[in-house]
Formats: sequence, C-alpha cells, structure tokens
Amino acid sequence: MLDIPVSTVRAIIKKYQQHGTTASLPRSSHPEKISRKKPLLSKKNNATQLQFAKEYIGNPEAFWRSILWSEESKIELFGRNENCYVWRKANTAFLKKNLVPTVKHGGGSILVWACFAAGGPGNLVA
Repeated sequence: MLDIPVSTVRAIIKKYQQHGTTASLPRSSHPEKISRKKPLLSKKNNATQLQFAKEYIGNPEAFWRSILWSEESKIELFGRNENCYVWRKANTAFLKKNLVPTVKHGGGSILVWACFAAGGPGNLVA
C-alpha cells in the first residue's frame, strides 16, 4: 500500500489526539514569524510630512521637473548586520553547519548615493 513508516503514522495519530489537528504547529524554541521592519516616524515627523504634502500638492509640473530626489544606502561587504537563526540539537552549536562566518572588524561596508529627477535617474556614486 503506502510506503509510510509505522512510526510516522503513530506520530500523526498522537498529534491529532493531542491537538485536534495534523497541521504543523509553531515551535516554542523559535519565533513563529520574524517581525517586519518599518522606519520609526514620530508624530512630529508625520505632521511635518503631511505639511510638506499639503504645501506642495498644487505646484505646477514645471516645478517638479526642477526637483532632484536623492538617497543613500550602506551595503555590508561581508555578511549581514543582523541575527541569523538556525535549528540545531543540543551540544551542536559549533558544528560547521550551525555557524555563521565572521571577519574581524566587521568586514567593511560601502556607502552608495544615487538620485533621480523627472528626466530620469542620475549616476550611482560609491
């Protein structure tokens, strides 16, 4: 018939009896979901942005053609600057598959800057 081990069938039956479902349940040793990131804006920042929008909403298209928008971003050259989660058994913390390699002094980063206007994007500057 089916090529399923008896131990798997027993585990599924036990899970259904305990929880009333066979769906995967969240594990207690790891968060079910990682929170999303969003820039922190204070009430003052929100009010300032709204005031800017109200002040400039009626400007003619010619005005917006003269505006240059810019942005900068930092890129990590080695790895990421955030936590990395792994599933591991007890006493296996230092096995190669459970490690994230690092370098001294963070490995460095590069700051890039770019801009765009109504006429198109500008050059990327590193």
